[in-house]
Amino acid sequence: MSPNLDHTDEELVSLLKQDDEKAFHTLYSRYALKVRSLAFSKVNSKEVAQEIVQEVFTDIWERRHELQISSFSSYIFVAVKYQTLNFFKREITHQRHHKLYKAFIRISEDSTMRSVQYNDLAEALEKGVQKLSNKTQLVFRLNRFEGRSISEIALKLNLSEKSIKYHISRSLKELRVYLKEFLISILLFVYF
Repeated sequence: MSPNLDHTDEELVSLLKQDDEKAFHTLYSRYALKVRSLAFSKVNSKEVAQEIVQEVFTDIWERRHELQISSFSSYIFVAVKYQTLNFFKREITHQRHHKLYKAFIRISEDSTMRSVQYNDLAEALEKGVQKLSNKTQLVFRLNRFEGRSISEIALKLNLSEKSIKYHISRSLKELRVYLKEFLISILLFVYF
């Protein structure tokens, strides 16, 4: 029996279960436009509506042997409704992942930028410290890099505390001049 438009939905479903492609195409012709309109009213996109209808009909063809359909009309509209809901779930998940990805990239970029800025500043500071006189450089390193107090440095180097204060003050002044181009970067790095 070759399907035609006079066959009932039940007859076409029965033929579909017997791998009749013409029955499938007849059901598609009968319902595709109606269910596409339903999907379009929900998703407001012709392409997405068409994709939903294609997925539903593809699923029907693939599962044709196991389908238990008493009313094809009801079945197809419910199937499109659920496929539309699945589309929205995928979109929500996609948007959530996209937001997380964008946030991660932004954090990663910020972190990378800070790391680069920090490395540039550390390199510039080291170059500036190397330009100091040997004694001033030594006092600065002991005080700022090793965290030693003025009295500890004075005792270690056998100098007066006043002399140590002078070397620290001198090193800070010279470094300010040397690092003035990095001052904005330093402030941004420290405060943000």
